[in-house]
Amino acid sequence: MRSIFENRRLLLETSASADEIRALVGSRSAKIRSKKAVYILPVALCLGLLAFIPMGDGKEMAEARKPAITDHCNETELANALESDIDSSYLKEIESMTVGGIEIGKIRCDNQGYSYTLDLSKTKRVLKLQKLDS
Repeated sequence: MRSIFENRRLLLETSASADEIRALVGSRSAKIRSKKAVYILPVALCLGLLAFIPMGDGKEMAEARKPAITDHCNETELANALESDIDSSYLKEIESMTVGGIEIGKIRCDNQGYSYTLDLSKTKRVLKLQKLDS
């Protein structure tokens, strides 16, 4: 048995018969196919089983999509409402007075009183917000 490189091709000379060569090549390709089947079969079975696993009834997702109920009378939300011109129907202004670009006043939110000091320059800014005892 010898091999010769000729025009970048590998030539193999053998004294085996054509039937023996077919038997060798055929058994080799069958082994390769069976090895591939060993890996592909479990993956296909797992994917098939995943298709039938219930993912839930959707209640968890619906609860996750609900916006969280926020306390609109906490100091952060009140400051945001005073600084912006958004609809703040939950706020009731009791009294206010403007002196030299500063607004001082009292508001009521859910039966709780707050006093505030607001800077009215280019961008409104809450200087002081305090919860009243009453």
